[in-house]
Amino acid sequence: MEPITTGQHVLRILAALLAGALIGLERERARLSPGGGRADLPGLRSFGLIGVYGGITGVLLTYQSLWAPARLAVSVVASAGFLALYLPYAYSRYVKSGYTGITTLIVMLVAYSIGVVIGLGGVVEGVSAAIAVTLILAVKTPVERLVARLSYSELLALLEVSTLAVVLGPVVKAYAPVVAGIDFYKVYLFFVIVLALSFTTYVVARLYGARGLVYSAILGGLVNSEATIGSLTSMLEGVSDPSERRLILNTSTVLVISSMEIRAAILLVVAAYIFLGPEMAARAAAYSMMAVAPAVIVALIAYNKSKSLPSHGGFEAESPLNWGVALRSAVAYLLLAAAVKAASVVSKGAAIAVGILGGLANAGAAILGLASAGSALGWVSIVAGSLGSIGAAALNKPIYANTSVLTRREYLAVILWSALMAVPPFTVAALLLS
Repeated sequence: MEPITTGQHVLRILAALLAGALIGLERERARLSPGGGRADLPGLRSFGLIGVYGGITGVLLTYQSLWAPARLAVSVVASAGFLALYLPYAYSRYVKSGYTGITTLIVMLVAYSIGVVIGLGGVVEGVSAAIAVTLILAVKTPVERLVARLSYSELLALLEVSTLAVVLGPVVKAYAPVVAGIDFYKVYLFFVIVLALSFTTYVVARLYGARGLVYSAILGGLVNSEATIGSLTSMLEGVSDPSERRLILNTSTVLVISSMEIRAAILLVVAAYIFLGPEMAARAAAYSMMAVAPAVIVALIAYNKSKSLPSHGGFEAESPLNWGVALRSAVAYLLLAAAVKAASVVSKGAAIAVGILGGLANAGAAILGLASAGSALGWVSIVAGSLGSIGAAALNKPIYANTSVLTRREYLAVILWSALMAVPPFTVAALLLS
């Protein structure tokens, strides 16, 4: 053996052993569980040895002293040795015993391949693959339970959202035009986010009942408050009790706006730290806390009141996806973005006003745009404009609410909460500029 690489080779073989044993540990646990499988299935020792066999094969192929024909011979002999064990086991299990599952055979091949990869030097890649394979095997039971609860329409909705995001998303990103400074890919992305949030809200509500809408409000506000308010107001169509509708609407609106303001305030502090430095970030943090503290207090009160809502499953809506809300929200987003671009062209020097207008479309983008100006604007203008954009982002919620579902009184409640929760950020921004 080559003295310089002996230690590395030993470590690779040990890593291959651990990778195979990790997979075998899951197989062992699955075999011992009730209804887990036959007692003669390979477990921790078998898969650990398969990993070692693959690791030794990979290590032998890394020897520099071996000529190409010798390496080919090692590959052929090692593969033949593995098949000499693999094929009789497959024959015994599937021909003699009549077993029909193929998972174990596939996992055995994968374990051997992982061992070879680790032996060749891809320790991180091989161990990562082993962890991924073990995870896939371990989630079988939870996934089966989840699939059993999914209806065909819900599965179809999940596939539709996945197609829009994963399949069509890259195509739109590559070919979507940018017209007058407006990136139409972002409009498409907003449309997909609304659909994804509507599906998430539907699933959470079906699992946790009316309280699921409250949970969705908190999480959705951290992701995209405009899309969330559209989805939540649409889901109210499945709530028949008037008092329950009012409580859900008021609580959800408050929580959506509060989550959005907290997220935007954190973004402001981070952006100030990056573009202005630690001292200015500390000042931004102080004013941000003043601006969002009332929203946090109101949100806590609203959440406490929402505990009276039913938390059982069974909440039903007409469809997991609300295409109409997604389309209307995307159009509103496009119009607001166009208005912001027009205002920035007309009043280039009014950075604060543009920041506030930008908050109507996207508070995060407005904050980053202001902060990126750095010392050219000064920290007061940047922080004040950013807080103004947060206030504007609170004000825009009635634009995205689904008015076809809400009554006039309910829609006025959305307007009232939006206006009230916009006051603290606007007030602190005004104090900064005074």
